[in-house]
Amino acid sequence: MTEIIEENKIIHQPFNFGRVDEYTALQCTLALVFYPTKVVYSVDNLQGSSVAYGLVDFDSINITQDSGYHLEEVLPLYKFKYRKVWVAISNNQYCLVPGDLHKRQNNDGYLAAALGQNAATFSLVRQDTLFSNNTVMIYNISAAVERMLNQRHTGLSIRHEKTVLTGRVPHLAKEFGNLMLINLCEQHFDLLIVKEGKLTFLNSFPMKNTEEILYYIMDVLKQLELQPAKFKTKIAGLKPLFFNRELLKKFFPEIKEYTFKDGEIYNDPGLYFTPHFLTR
Repeated sequence: MTEIIEENKIIHQPFNFGRVDEYTALQCTLALVFYPTKVVYSVDNLQGSSVAYGLVDFDSINITQDSGYHLEEVLPLYKFKYRKVWVAISNNQYCLVPGDLHKRQNNDGYLAAALGQNAATFSLVRQDTLFSNNTVMIYNISAAVERMLNQRHTGLSIRHEKTVLTGRVPHLAKEFGNLMLINLCEQHFDLLIVKEGKLTFLNSFPMKNTEEILYYIMDVLKQLELQPAKFKTKIAGLKPLFFNRELLKKFFPEIKEYTFKDGEIYNDPGLYFTPHFLTR
């Protein structure tokens, strides 16, 4: 069933119709991934199985702006109390700074320099620590989203999606060896390369068509002198309408896909689709 709130063009697509009420929620975790105009959610029980998951599409409404929405108005299950609420912010407004060079008071300056933007345009600059405390991720989060989240829950675990992805590297390396992960986001994609058990590359690129995705991937592989055949390639995230899997298969024949598309979800228990990997 798809719920459409006509006046605001909000579309709610629940892909699993498990019942979530105030009693079952107490034994579950809720994971949310915020994109500029979409929210992906998953409710998992104590056994790690998904009770409910889906996507809320705000269409032309940019929920990262101060729209005045209460999240529970469009996602009623958010009103319940959970064992834990995990939140990831998916955007490409981030930068990485070596831990031994990082000074928190310079976060705005680091991010402004990396993005070529005026620091005054940032809403709320946060930081995560990753890579065994050796690297700091600095990123911009919408203050409006944080207010919206805190209207119901306090003490949330809010992290950048890329922090969560890199936190999965030890598991991914153990399971897949050499891996190239293409994480499709709403307006960009992330390329994460694990070689011989170590994170070799992480960056985000714009995407307007599949050819552009392919161009960036091949350019990175060329610069790093890596051969595609030596890597297992996986796709996760939100699949755009233009996405052409067959084109990528010409260059990466063994590519596997775990993405949202047309009301379906594909989940690899080793990789954990966004937002499932949040709670692992």
